[in-house]
Amino acid sequence: MKRFSFTAQLLILFFILLLISSCLFGGIVIGRVKTISQSETYERLETYVDYTKDDWSIGEPIKGTDKNIKLGIIQGYYDFNVLSGIITYKSDNLDNILNGENLMRILDCIKLKPNSANHDYINSEYVEKLYYAYQIAELNENNHAYFVVIITNDQYARNFSTNISTQVITIFSVVFVFSFIILGLWGGAYVSRINRLKKHIANLPSSNYQEEYEDDGRDELADLSRSVELMRKEILQNELTKQEMLQNISHDFKTPIAVIKSYAEAIEDGMAGSDDAAIIQNQASVLQHKVNILLQYNRLSYLEKSEAFKECSMKEIIENVINTYRYQTNDIEFVLDLDESKFKGYDENYYTVIDNIVDNAKRYAKSTIKLTLHNGVLRIYNDGEHIDEQFLSGFKAYEKGSKGQFGLGMSIVKKTLDFFGYDLNVYNEEVGVTFEIKKHIQENIYTQ
Repeated sequence: MKRFSFTAQLLILFFILLLISSCLFGGIVIGRVKTISQSETYERLETYVDYTKDDWSIGEPIKGTDKNIKLGIIQGYYDFNVLSGIITYKSDNLDNILNGENLMRILDCIKLKPNSANHDYINSEYVEKLYYAYQIAELNENNHAYFVVIITNDQYARNFSTNISTQVITIFSVVFVFSFIILGLWGGAYVSRINRLKKHIANLPSSNYQEEYEDDGRDELADLSRSVELMRKEILQNELTKQEMLQNISHDFKTPIAVIKSYAEAIEDGMAGSDDAAIIQNQASVLQHKVNILLQYNRLSYLEKSEAFKECSMKEIIENVINTYRYQTNDIEFVLDLDESKFKGYDENYYTVIDNIVDNAKRYAKSTIKLTLHNGVLRIYNDGEHIDEQFLSGFKAYEKGSKGQFGLGMSIVKKTLDFFGYDLNVYNEEVGVTFEIKKHIQENIYTQ
């Protein structure tokens, strides 16, 4: 199926809606106009009856003088002594308006009562309707009552209805055309903005995310454009920090590798003893730690719920992690205050989370690291220096901290906790820093 542009879709939709509304509106207007035209015809007839009453009420003949409506006139009197009506005058055009049969039908419909009036219509074989209005005067001294009947065909009503309908259709058509033009121009301008944004997004990689984008509008498209611009700046910043990180990681890898190589060559040449192998082992451990961190971060991209989450004993996991650090760091005291709270997830991943937070705390702590677990909330405190305000809201994998350390470890923590449905909050205390882990208020889709 052929694809239509946004403007074409908008115009087609507008046309369909306008067509439906026109049919509904037209049906209502036509019905209403017919009623109004009929009322207008009766008003014309009755107005002429009242206008000529001074003449026909005493038996003087009147003539049809309304140029906009053909009037047929019947005058006479009714003798209430003998209950008989006498027609004394018929206008010359009466035969052109109705035949004798229709005249008798109209006269049969008139209720002859003194000082009465009414109007109505009859359906005719030759025209759609014949309208009439009549009035009977008061009784005179001879017990007579003069009457007049004004008759017209449906030409005036039809002309009136046609004129009104034509005006309505003309106005509606003008509004339709102008609306169509305005909508087309607006749609074209909107599509132009969309195409401009589309072209900008497509060109972002080729411009290395350097090309800025501005949209001064106040609608949703402008909001989307601003979001794209924020995304561009974020990507550009990430790319810059990633390049810096890669350079520094290369340097970090290069240093232990160079040390290992130089000591291995020295041992091979007999210039170093077997005791120097400890240096090689130490540098290999440093290198292994860096590689493990990179592998852990890379594995998070493939983290998925392969099996149901378990009830993990955080007390047991924390104690296992701390036991590996107690003998590595003699100048830092580890204080544990743990209850039996369980976290949903996988033991292996929570071990990595706690290990990374403690490793980070060990790097900054002066003398104390305290881990508190109560009622499903885990807090890890260290008495080191405060964290920069820019890092309190989150950790980025490629962003370097105040001591030149990249946020890979803390990014692993954040992504893992997000997956399990937990929040990581960081607070600068009066002295030191606290990392807080607790259940997200709105549960993760995997834990519902």
